[in-house]
Amino acid sequence: QRYPVAKRMVLVPNRELNVLPIHAVPLGSGGLRGLDEFEVFYAPSLTTFIQCLNRPALREVGKASRLMAVDNPDGTLKFSGWEIEQASTCFDQARVLRKQNATLESVLADLDADEFYFSCHGAFDTRNPMASCLLLAGGAQLQLADIVRLSIRRNPTVVLSACETSLTDVSDDVDEFQGLHTAFLIAGARTILGTLWSVSDFTT
Repeated sequence: QRYPVAKRMVLVPNRELNVLPIHAVPLGSGGLRGLDEFEVFYAPSLTTFIQCLNRPALREVGKASRLMAVDNPDGTLKFSGWEIEQASTCFDQARVLRKQNATLESVLADLDADEFYFSCHGAFDTRNPMASCLLLAGGAQLQLADIVRLSIRRNPTVVLSACETSLTDVSDDVDEFQGLHTAFLIAGARTILGTLWSVSDFTT
């Protein structure tokens, strides 16, 4: 069966459903999956989704002028440099914080961009989700608790090319602030790309 009317699907999963790739569920017996038929979006709540929709567009759709990228802060990601190089070609300007220069202070000092791209390690803390983090140079951590307090002005797209960046606390009925992706939405981002699992650098 085809689905000719709707083109986009917004899913608002709760608790354990947050860790399932619902967009990959088969649609009937024809072999098609949700992401074959729809542009699939996830939202932590309808309130957050509406807030993101209502944020003013600060640039033309399809025109991305400035990138802020974090590239391999601890030096262990062999393919990170190539990944960031390819992404940078899509922008008029790109500021890349490479390896030891990708400090917490440098990242926090450069939050005025149309897109943020974090190619680094990430960790989700199941016992204390607010301590979930992106790992930066020198062992520094950009924690979820810090991200929700940021004020990001340009409503950017944020690409979290790191492990477990879309996980949430499945033990809490209210998971509004319990994932790195949600934290960036609350801080002002318009769209997030993240991961549910530990992913290999090459595959990413």
